[in-house]
Amino acid sequence: MGAARCLVAVPWIVALTASCAQPPPATPPVGAAGTRDVVVQLIGTAACTSDAQCRSLPLGSSPCGGPEGYLPYSVQATDVAALEAAAQRYADARRADHQRSGRAGICAIVEDPGARCGSSRLCVLGDGRGGGSAR
Repeated sequence: MGAARCLVAVPWIVALTASCAQPPPATPPVGAAGTRDVVVQLIGTAACTSDAQCRSLPLGSSPCGGPEGYLPYSVQATDVAALEAAAQRYADARRADHQRSGRAGICAIVEDPGARCGSSRLCVLGDGRGGGSAR
């Protein structure tokens, strides 16, 4: 009887292994984690040659409102409209997550730190002026 169980299990294991070896279908990521990944991919390296190319992007949504934080990006090589749309989808997904979970936050205001071109020629947060998000 033990050999019969092994013979039944082997095709199932082969089928499972074969399905794992195939690449996943090309579908866009869903949920907050997937949309955040899209935002990060759209930002890329955030390369810059001057402060004027750097912006700060409000990211996500805290349970009390406002963004969770900010990410620096460069207008030099970024599709700003696509980035802002992806950031909006991420914020919407985070708001939905908060509503589903009933989470509460500390209700702290996260100020826009602004962005500047750092010494490594990449946009970084924190120019001391805030308001780095351009529209």
